[in-house]
Amino acid sequence: MFPGIPTTASSGLPESRSLSGNIPLDQLPTIGNTYDMATRVQTCHKSADSKGRVTLGGRFANRAVIVEQRSDDEVVVRLARVIPEREVWLYKNPKALASVRRGLDQARKGDVAKNPPDLKASAKLAKQLED
Repeated sequence: MFPGIPTTASSGLPESRSLSGNIPLDQLPTIGNTYDMATRVQTCHKSADSKGRVTLGGRFANRAVIVEQRSDDEVVVRLARVIPEREVWLYKNPKALASVRRGLDQARKGDVAKNPPDLKASAKLAKQLED
């Protein structure tokens, strides 16, 4: 458990140390996992590099995150989805969003118009209307 440090078989802690004794932090691993069953929170202990960076692991790879600094010594990282600025209006307009979702659902089901619009005629009309 601790490379190069003799440990006891029963506790896995360094020899001559016990759960009630003092354990120098330099003899403990810098990376480890704990799991709090009461709150279902998994804690992973990591060390920041010389530039203050911490790797988050594969679950966060190529994903957007929100980094919330709650205090000088607490940071919370949450997965996020980013909506492009030009699409925000859609999420602020419930009728438009419902219409888009309905159209996407219809397209997914193959429920399309039997007589689709004539795009060539529409383009011709658009050219006539241009100033």
